Amino acid sequence: MRFLKLIDLLTPYFCIFFLSLFIYKFGINDLEDYSHGLLTARIYWENLGNLFISYYDYYGPGVRLPIGNAPFFHPLNFLLYDLKLYYTFFVAIHLLIQFLYTKKIFLILKIEHKNFILGIILIFCLPNLNYIISDDWIGAFFSYCLFPSIFYYTIKIINKQKFSDYYKITLLTVFWIINGHSGIIATYIIFLFSYFLIS
Repeated sequence: MRFLKLIDLLTPYFCIFFLSLFIYKFGINDLEDYSHGLLTARIYWENLGNLFISYYDYYGPGVRLPIGNAPFFHPLNFLLYDLKLYYTFFVAIHLLIQFLYTKKIFLILKIEHKNFILGIILIFCLPNLNYIISDDWIGAFFSYCLFPSIFYYTIKIINKQKFSDYYKITLLTVFWIINGHSGIIATYIIFLFSYFLIS
């Protein structure tokens, strides 16, 4: 019985470790997003004090820096010097956030679940595999993984209306918007607004 509980508890973390290790070992299939998104994030990160960085003359005289969808102001950007390490930590931390907050949502909504099933389904779901391995949309992956935390605090605000939850959702939303994919975030905001109206 204890062994089954241990497997149930540790399976999601093993899945996160396995997927992160796979990315560290084999990398990603698509470098398209890097040429716009991560390159832009790297230039912004290295020039945080320059207010005119959006006019960065990287591609020729008078040419604006192409802005891709990337985590421009993410705390892990200090690892951009080593992309393998950056991707590994980025994926591991955000999958962990996604799993933990989805679990919290299930608990607050009283949805019965098993950790190992939730972990396997959530971590190896199609959007995660698509955004990480197949198409390398790191901004979309960030937006997708951080959404459960925003949704969790939305539910808490609707149910309890604690002042500290307003601060948390505000900080998370700002962090979400400046680092995520605007199209995906817009879709999630429509969902959150609809959920708020019908609750």
